[in-house]
Amino acid sequence: MVIGEAAVHIPDEICARNQEIPWADMYAVRNFVVHEYFGIGERVLWDTIHEDLPGIVEPLRRLLLGGRRIDRGLRQGHPPPFGEEEE
Repeated sequence: MVIGEAAVHIPDEICARNQEIPWADMYAVRNFVVHEYFGIGERVLWDTIHEDLPGIVEPLRRLLLGGRRIDRGLRQGHPPPFGEEEE
């Protein structure tokens, strides 16, 4: 649910430049889980976690690491994004 909620707050220009990330799908899944909580089969959740999520990890990681280089000053005092070493 957190991923879907965060996805809706990503600026349109970033979504447009990163179309390999299924922004709308992430929010749609969030809405489905929130509103159909008791109607979701365990197998659907399992498949989503194990089949769909791994495919967005690398594109999101590249986006986060690229942003770190651009706005390094805005993140002072915060730990580096996953996959990046502390300087």
